[in-house]
Amino acid sequence: MQYTVLRITQQWLCGAESRNPTPVPLAHDWVALAKGYAVEAGRATTLDELVTQFRRGLAVTGPYLVEVLM
Repeated sequence: MQYTVLRITQQWLCGAESRNPTPVPLAHDWVALAKGYAVEAGRATTLDELVTQFRRGLAVTGPYLVEVLM
């Protein structure tokens, strides 16, 4: 797996020329970003929601992103 989405996101956040990237603290909607790349995703704000999202992730074929808000 090449992790192209992660590399592109890192380049966008840190700059393409950065050798020692330090991410810029920005608010992101990771669920929307994942869905924009045709990756199923869900958000969890409680332990019960995390369990639900984890189970959904295990049930799908392919990648599934869980954004955990703490």
